[in-house]
Parts: sequence; C-alpha cells; structure tokens
Amino acid sequence: MNGEHQREQLDKAKAGLQEGGKSITPGRVVAALAFGFWKAMLNKQYENL
Repeated sequence: MNGEHQREQLDKAKAGLQEGGKSITPGRVVAALAFGFWKAMLNKQYENL
C-alpha cells in the first residue's frame, strides 16, 4: 500500500468541506475523515515513518 487511498480520502474530506461552504481547518479535516482512514494510518506499516 502506498498511501494513495489515504490521500484520496483526505482530498475528498477537504472537497466536502469546501462544498459545504466551510473553511478547511485541521480540526474540520480530522472530523471529516472516516474511521477507516485512521485505522489504515495507525497500521503497523506506518510505525517507522
């Protein structure tokens, strides 16, 4: 896995905020990301990055 899927999810979350007329802030992006995003990011493959 190269992280492309996570990048797509991040871009989708940002786009959703923009479409909703909300500013893109770190807190809003974190809140907009699905649980699956965090599950993948906390995967063992990312431990040493």
